Amino acid sequence: PVLPADEVVYFDTFASGFDSVVRIFDGACTALGAVKRCGDDACSPTRSQGAIQLAAGQYCLVVDQFSNAATNGAASLTFKRGGRTGLALTNLAGSRSGSTTGKPSQSIAGCEPNSAQGDDAYFFLTCPNTTYAVSANTCSGTSFDSVLYMRRGDATTADTKCSDDVSGCGNGLQAKWTSASISGANLNWLIVDGFGATGNGSYTLTYNIQ
Repeated sequence: PVLPADEVVYFDTFASGFDSVVRIFDGACTALGAVKRCGDDACSPTRSQGAIQLAAGQYCLVVDQFSNAATNGAASLTFKRGGRTGLALTNLAGSRSGSTTGKPSQSIAGCEPNSAQGDDAYFFLTCPNTTYAVSANTCSGTSFDSVLYMRRGDATTADTKCSDDVSGCGNGLQAKWTSASISGANLNWLIVDGFGATGNGSYTLTYNIQ
């Protein structure tokens, strides 16, 4: 792929018929550079999945067998561009603190169109044939009127879940949802955004994915 700007990209080989390894290299496939990411044994024991934020430029994605002793089979690659930058959630539950002040606006919430403020996005991966319950909120430690939404795949697509101004959450201007259901292998996003002309500042995102 050739990326015109910094962006998160996603790959998986769950539909392949052999023990796979995926590598992303700098540069064209005719002149491989340094390895940027290597993915192996995700979700199921012998298939690959991963996501990484890459700088603007050209990259080569290679699907390979784990070893010369691996069983031959069909290769199947799913590749998705995430549509924006973001930070990886490495734990399925916890909290992340940050600030949206001075950040670019990369997304607009589906439930609140007046959210053209700077935003932060966090991404996580899900496995095939699995259903997850995702809970998230900005009730504590958030200094502005926040909007929180979840998307899947390309972060410029429609919201899977969106929340704004929940009674009993912080000062009533914060966002919260409980047990939103998502299924299947994908790149998933939790995006912290803000309302109106002053909707930016420090925040704490608390989440649980199970």
